[in-house]
Amino acid sequence: MAKSSCCGLSYLSIKFIAMWKYLRLSFLPFEHIDASQSAILRDTELTIVGFPQGLGIQGRFSPLTFRSYAASSFMTLPRTDTQTSFNFFCLEQPSMGGYSGGPVWDLGYRIMGAIETTDSNTKIKGVVHGTLSDATGGKLALVTPTYYLRDIV
Repeated sequence: MAKSSCCGLSYLSIKFIAMWKYLRLSFLPFEHIDASQSAILRDTELTIVGFPQGLGIQGRFSPLTFRSYAASSFMTLPRTDTQTSFNFFCLEQPSMGGYSGGPVWDLGYRIMGAIETTDSNTKIKGVVHGTLSDATGGKLALVTPTYYLRDIV
């Protein structure tokens, strides 16, 4: 039996919104979500967190991370699941199964010459959506910007 919808939202969307509101009050301070529509600077190091191939979920909980940089500003591309147009930004490195849905963080590291500094401005910049690929084997990670979260929270 299909779940009914309310106000144009599916049952799962409503459930996700309720879960997100609970989680943000539990451990993710709202001020760490970058809700601006400003493009990410190309020299900002981003850290992606997830469980590729299910690694890090057995035994001791230990998510994996990888680092990358923005390869684009915001652009409209087809979603990998529904093929509808959506705004994303791309990462230089591809994602793989297990990172989808994971956060993309700017941890505040700044490298100026030989000096590495950290500011106190840690922000989540997006959520991994999937991987954009072509026939040549080229791949880029697609990231949903966090300004969409502002609209549902």
